[in-house]
Amino acid sequence: MIPHYLSLRNFLSYRAQASIDLRGLHLAAITGANGAGKSSILDGITWALFGKSRVRSDDDIVNRVAASKGETAEVEFVFELEGAIYRIMRRKAAGKTSELEFHVRGAESNGDARWRVLTEARLRETQSEIERLLRMNYEVFTNASFLLQGEADQFTTKTADKRKEILADILGVSQWDIYKEMATESRKAAEAGLASLDRQLSEIEAELGTEDELKRHLESAEAHARMATAERERQDALVSLARQNKIRADEQRAIVQQMTAELLGIDQELQRVTARVNERQGELANYQALLSRREEVEATHMEWQIADREFQRLQEQSETHSRILRDMHPLELAISRVETALRERLKDLEARRERAQNDESEGSRLRLELDDLSARLASIQASSVEAVHAEEAWRKAQEQLRDLEHGRRLLEQERLQLQARSGQIAAMVQEQEQVEASRNSAAKSLSDVQTQLDALDKGREDLGRKIVEKESLQSEQSRLKEEMSEIKVRIGNLSAEDGSKCPLCGQPLTPAHRRNVIDELETQGNDRGDRYRGNKQQLSVLEGELLTLRSDLEQLQPLMKRREAFQATVNRSEERLSAMDGEIAGWRESGMASRMAELDALLADDSEATELRAQIESSRSAVEERRNLADEQRQIEGQVARLQARREQIEAALNQWETEGRAALEETKRRLAENDFAAEDRAAMTELQSSLESVAYDHEAHAAAARKREALAAAPEEKQRLLQAEAAVRPLTESLTDLERQREGIESRKSSLGAQQAAATQRLQELDAGMGNLQEAEAELQRLREVVVEANRVVGGARQRVEVLEVQRANRTKLTAEKAQAARRTGLLRQLEEACGRNGVQATLIEAALPDIEAYANDLLYRLTGGEMRVAFKAQRPRKSGRDNPIETLDIEISDSNGERPYENYSGGEKFRVNFAVRLALSQVLAHRAGAQLRMLVIDEGFGSQDPEGRQRLVEAINAIQDELECILVITHIEELRDKFPNRIEVEKAPDGSQLTVVPV
Repeated sequence: MIPHYLSLRNFLSYRAQASIDLRGLHLAAITGANGAGKSSILDGITWALFGKSRVRSDDDIVNRVAASKGETAEVEFVFELEGAIYRIMRRKAAGKTSELEFHVRGAESNGDARWRVLTEARLRETQSEIERLLRMNYEVFTNASFLLQGEADQFTTKTADKRKEILADILGVSQWDIYKEMATESRKAAEAGLASLDRQLSEIEAELGTEDELKRHLESAEAHARMATAERERQDALVSLARQNKIRADEQRAIVQQMTAELLGIDQELQRVTARVNERQGELANYQALLSRREEVEATHMEWQIADREFQRLQEQSETHSRILRDMHPLELAISRVETALRERLKDLEARRERAQNDESEGSRLRLELDDLSARLASIQASSVEAVHAEEAWRKAQEQLRDLEHGRRLLEQERLQLQARSGQIAAMVQEQEQVEASRNSAAKSLSDVQTQLDALDKGREDLGRKIVEKESLQSEQSRLKEEMSEIKVRIGNLSAEDGSKCPLCGQPLTPAHRRNVIDELETQGNDRGDRYRGNKQQLSVLEGELLTLRSDLEQLQPLMKRREAFQATVNRSEERLSAMDGEIAGWRESGMASRMAELDALLADDSEATELRAQIESSRSAVEERRNLADEQRQIEGQVARLQARREQIEAALNQWETEGRAALEETKRRLAENDFAAEDRAAMTELQSSLESVAYDHEAHAAAARKREALAAAPEEKQRLLQAEAAVRPLTESLTDLERQREGIESRKSSLGAQQAAATQRLQELDAGMGNLQEAEAELQRLREVVVEANRVVGGARQRVEVLEVQRANRTKLTAEKAQAARRTGLLRQLEEACGRNGVQATLIEAALPDIEAYANDLLYRLTGGEMRVAFKAQRPRKSGRDNPIETLDIEISDSNGERPYENYSGGEKFRVNFAVRLALSQVLAHRAGAQLRMLVIDEGFGSQDPEGRQRLVEAINAIQDELECILVITHIEELRDKFPNRIEVEKAPDGSQLTVVPV
């Protein structure tokens, strides 16, 4: 990836849009004061690419001023990858979801310079597409290409497992984790299938063991079904006869009900006709009363017509009068507005005249004040020259003291680190004995628990066998109990008074034959009773044994957890012992005790610092005087500027009044005095007033006409009702005559039908008395039918269970073959799962890449340290217990001319050189092995921990590798390094936010 262009707006310290063209910047330094926004450039790149930065909350990346105004943070980043140009634009408003756009533009050499949209439907899908293109996520990108401020040791100081995980992501071998998950899921599914096959085979074996019992049950069910069928047929004949009698009674009952319904209908019809007669008589009386008032109604209607014509005439005059008034209203408003505006202008001009008089007096006073301030300013400037020289000497002494104190702090820090490390080593020696004892104790406990678990495994097998034996006995008990009940019923049937016939076949039995049959049945019953009681005693013994075994097996899970805990303790102890051995040996060989004595001697001498402090204290008053003079000078200069600006403002206002204001004041007074305004509106008002007078509208007469018309409002309706009454009297009279004839016919039909209903009711009572209880007979028949259905169901079920045994034998053969095949597949999948894991193919691929990383890192360290330092990567280390299989790890071993030492024992400058070399090595591996095209490197504040010689070597190393990368950006605030690089990007903090400027060196 080669960066081309970056634009920031409302992002962190950047308020107004700040952009930078990175094309052609092969090697550049990013400089600026602390807090100016240098590191925010890197945050802008990572936030654009991955939506992540060093800021914890996304809302915090929005500039605070912009957020308070509801504005949006925007970052645009353009980069080149594999010949194509890509553009990412990400936006974020405080409290809202981010927006992401992704575009691509082909290379101009191909003639395709248009931006094409790659944005997906959802932000998460677009982000996945970006990471798929880059072949990395945020953590891999920053670990491989960024040496960020405060995070330069991200890879080196992580745990071995985390380093291995990052390296796996860089190399792309983490894809094998997906394969391992797929193998794990397949293995679990295969194991579940194998367990299912075991359960099915167990169920089949149990079912085949009940064959004899199922056949006996089938014979008994068939005999019971035959008896139930015969009883049902007898009851069916009785119910058929009772139903025929019920049909005749139901038919007679329907006839009676029909007659009753007809009588009810006749009563209702008679009531309706009577009600209509009463209704017509009432209407006729109302119409005759209205006809008697004919003359009164016609006179009132004529009076209403006269009042209505007068009201309509006055209504037309009212509408004309209102229209003229509406036309006059806007003219009155227009004339009033013009007059009001002229009076407001007159007030404003008079106020301006008064202000002009006041400004003329103030201008004279300002000239005197400016002359006095100019004299005071000249005196202060002369006094400031000597104070400047004294302040320069004071600052130089302060810088010398800071450098000296910084050096002492570094020495004190080194001494404290060595003292702390010495105490750690002493505590570690004591801890070593405790960990050794803990490991031995845990190993012995582990052996004891394993012995107990082996014994419980045997008990679990015994439990399974006894459960099967118990279930078999319980099944036999049920069968024996059923057989004994059946034998008892058969003996009872033979012993009854009608026992001269066989209860099954109905054939005659002699007394001797019957006695033999009873004796044989009693012998069979006694035999089954003995077996039943023996099984019951055996079941009691099994229950006790099962209870004991289950109680013992309750300890299985706690013992397994204890075994896991002891095993984890042994593993942790071995790892800790291995780590402590290495640290103790490294301390003893490093010779740090002599270094502690040397540091004590250096820190004891504080004479130079004491002398500088005295010099600074003696110059402090001169510095204070310089600051006071500078403050006073700034205050006076500010006063002078304000007074001059005010004086110029007064002169401009006076000139404007003389040229414009005075004449305007006189003209406004004249127009108001002579009413010289709104001439057209005034003429239109005069014309409308004449039209209004000519209308002669009388409001009181209009109201009186309306009241009179309203009082006679009911006259038209009364007239209409009179006309309706004249037309309705004759038809009503004829209708009443017809209704009377209908009422007489209905009463005659009611009398005849009542006599017929009485006779039919008598016949129904006779039929009900001669019919038996059909409901009880049908209930008995239904019960017998259910008995037959249940008996046939039992026969069908018993026959099906016997027939299914043959199918189960075939299933047993088939499932046995499937089980063998499933067991083989499960074993193969378990091997595949282990091969795809972190200790399988992934470990092999990582080990193959380590030599390249190590070689490149050591080549850089040779340039940075003059051949003094080296690193080595170890993918495995032997176990403390001495077992053959080593521990998988990813340790970093660092050595110099004094031998190998832990990472923590090196100085800050040495640590940074190691981090720098390892990071560049990872970047190269990422470019050549993982397929990602990272062609940039960023170093953020990496020079601060280096001495002058180390800084020079870092610059030389960067220059040496610049041909391997397309873009190298170095962030620094050290002045002496500003000109070490061919290009410089300056970052400045302005009032409207940080700004970027490219400055060629």
